This record gives sequence, C-alpha cells and structure tokens, in this order.
Amino acid sequence: MSENEKTAREDLKWLVGQNMETRDRWGYDLHPEDAAELALWEGIAAWPER
Repeated sequence: MSENEKTAREDLKWLVGQNMETRDRWGYDLHPEDAAELALWEGIAAWPER
C-alpha cells in the first residue's frame, strides 16, 4: 500500500468520525448505518500493509 493510500484512508476515517461526533454534540442519535459505516472504515484502516 502506498503512503498516499494510507493517508487517504486515515483522512476518510477521521472525517467519518468527525461527522458522527458533530451529530452527537448537536443531539442527534447515532444512526445504525453510520455505526456500520464507521466499523467498515475502521476495519479497512486495520488492514495490514501490502
């Protein structure tokens, strides 16, 4: 995996997390599809490098 791919994956994971935190601060409930999407991206971020 290239450094750019790794950086892009981490950036996307951070953005998804920020969106969920913003919703929480504004009193929104965490929607099941958001939790599933975050779990998916966390799983991708945990993949070993090639």
